[in-house]
Amino acid sequence: MIKYLLLQQFKETTRSPLFQKKVGANIAISLLILYFAVNLMALGFFIDILIIKKFPYESPILVFNGFIIYYLMIDLLMRFMLQSSPVLSIEPYLHLPIKKSKIINFLLSKSVFSFFNILPFLIFVPFAIKAISLQYSTFAVMIWLASILFVIMGNSLATFYLKKQIVDNPRIVMIFGLVLGIVSLLDYYNVILLTSYSSAIFQSILGHNYLIVLPAIFVGALYYLNYRFLHNNTYLQEISTKKQGKPLTKVNLPILEKMEEVGQLIALELRLIWRNKRPRSAVLLSLIILIYGPIFYPQKVYIESFGILIFVGIMLTGMPIVQYGGLLFSWNSGFFDSLLTNNISIEKYMKSKFYLLITFSFIIFILTTPFVYFGIEILYINLATFLFNIGTTSYLMIIVGMSKPKRIDLSRKASFNYEGVSAANFLVFIPLLLIPQAIMAPFYIFGNEYTGLAILAAIGLAGLLSNTFWLKLLAKKMLYRKYEIADGFRIS
Repeated sequence: MIKYLLLQQFKETTRSPLFQKKVGANIAISLLILYFAVNLMALGFFIDILIIKKFPYESPILVFNGFIIYYLMIDLLMRFMLQSSPVLSIEPYLHLPIKKSKIINFLLSKSVFSFFNILPFLIFVPFAIKAISLQYSTFAVMIWLASILFVIMGNSLATFYLKKQIVDNPRIVMIFGLVLGIVSLLDYYNVILLTSYSSAIFQSILGHNYLIVLPAIFVGALYYLNYRFLHNNTYLQEISTKKQGKPLTKVNLPILEKMEEVGQLIALELRLIWRNKRPRSAVLLSLIILIYGPIFYPQKVYIESFGILIFVGIMLTGMPIVQYGGLLFSWNSGFFDSLLTNNISIEKYMKSKFYLLITFSFIIFILTTPFVYFGIEILYINLATFLFNIGTTSYLMIIVGMSKPKRIDLSRKASFNYEGVSAANFLVFIPLLLIPQAIMAPFYIFGNEYTGLAILAAIGLAGLLSNTFWLKLLAKKMLYRKYEIADGFRIS
């Protein structure tokens, strides 16, 4: 039975129209994954050297074990946002003479081969071979890796159960991300000893191999919890009820009412984001980039480099614009014809998109202001890069969004879904990162970085103040291409 289920899963993937039409994109994505995999393996082989340089008087194994807890927390957050739930794939089998227990066990067992479960071993295995095997036996190393596998599997099962309990509430993800950031800062300043506990736990497993039963019991308990939940709640009637959707979520903001038609279009876009996983994930993923702050800013080598701080500032405040703006019009592909047939001003439509992008960026900028703790120059840099992004990058992403946009089925899963993504969505990162550095380059040479920073901010401010002019140009371009775009959405 397992053999037939695996075969059908394989056929479902390879026979998908999306899989067959996106062969080139699949190859490009595979090469990109391979590139990152090689980099992660290299990090695993050399991370002990980096630890020794940073913590010269501590054992690399102890330090590494201490940071495992951070990996697990970030992994849990990423899974919550990206890992899809397999429940709906049960539906075609529920009316067949197949024991439900076999189907559920198959689904839960299949999660072992998740990308998130394989990823950590690109780092952990090289480190274990190079560093841990020098001090411990092969059996102890295998037990240590097994414990990592168990806790990673525990993350996978915990994510599935929690997502079903709180019905994919995005506010929970934001709260969890905020808690993660606060806990990280408290641990960094020794208010809590999170890394010490993590180091003690995994170091104990290395020294006392029988303790492997604890993570094994942990995973077994979570597996049973998920099994009972699926067994008691997976019925055709229940799934059909879920497919009917949730009640409409209203977006009643006084400021949007004052903006009249533009405000109505923004409210429509906000409802789209709230109701659909993929655009919602695109927005929430922009919050993940905030993790770079506590990683980069405490490091002296980074805080003293204006070039790196500019790079971080551009990424922090520009990621929401790029993440959501890259598919700016594809999000509306399902009802783009309706937008054309209604009495909607193209210029106001473009203005609503522009205001939405700069609002996302503004929210991220506000969330970066606590990083001023690491130095007042960080606030200046993030402000300058924020102004540059909303005054230039926002227009660039609107152009990219109009460049042969493709249809997106919003009902499809959000995780590892590249429908609608083109090469332009990846290539746009080149000008996004290089142009600010090119503007700043002369000022780096002459040691006058703050003047360059002021010019960078002035360019962005000029673009923002002249938004009426630029949006009219973009509206003319949209007016010229709207039927071509609409036709592309119908045949994609």
